[in-house]
Amino acid sequence: MTDRIHPAASPSAPILEESKRLNGAYQQKIPDQLFPPHPAAYVPPARRRSRRCCGGLCRCLCWLLALFVIIVILLGITALVFWLVIRPVRSPSYNVQDVSPVFTISTDSNPPLLDAIVSFTVRAENPNRRIGIYYDRVAIYLYYAGLQVGESSIDPFYQGHRDVRFLRSNLTTTDLPLTQELATSLRNDIAQNRVPLDVRVRVKARVKIGALKSPRVKVRSHCSVVVRPDGAGLLERNCRVRVRL
Repeated sequence: MTDRIHPAASPSAPILEESKRLNGAYQQKIPDQLFPPHPAAYVPPARRRSRRCCGGLCRCLCWLLALFVIIVILLGITALVFWLVIRPVRSPSYNVQDVSPVFTISTDSNPPLLDAIVSFTVRAENPNRRIGIYYDRVAIYLYYAGLQVGESSIDPFYQGHRDVRFLRSNLTTTDLPLTQELATSLRNDIAQNRVPLDVRVRVKARVKIGALKSPRVKVRSHCSVVVRPDGAGLLERNCRVRVRL
């Protein structure tokens, strides 16, 4: 009977087992503290806005807005009361009632010279029931063909409610130089007894309502007239009035 032959054990097997045992023991002895975890990235904390400062600014804006609304409401109420008190308001009217000119043109001078004496009568009417008018300045300007012949003024005065005034003034001009064309045109108009003129009235006035007086307002009147140099009065008249605050 033959004997069984068993393979001999490999001489390197005990060495491998011993190596595994030693490595495991070494790994068990290494503490975890020797390899700490990787720290997380640093993120700076977000800055908080000052609630106190923002709240103060918001309160200031709210107060300013409330003050603005109150002022607008008060102005609206004042305007309504003012309108109820003075309504209806009608602008004052100014009309040239009479213009009496005397023109003298020198023929021996170059350029021709003009001497003029002109008397005015201006009708001023205040048609309002509750408004008086203080006239601080009234100036009258006379033009012929775009050339200012002269000017005059009227003393300051007060005009009451629903009042009509006739304002009279005189204008004198001496040695006013004319072009040859203007001198010839004026001579022809005088010969035809029909002279076109422009009369402009400039007024600075204040309105009185009860005990209150308004700031000055400007009133302008422009009248285109045709007069007769022989003193017979006006032939034509067209007036416009404009009020400027």
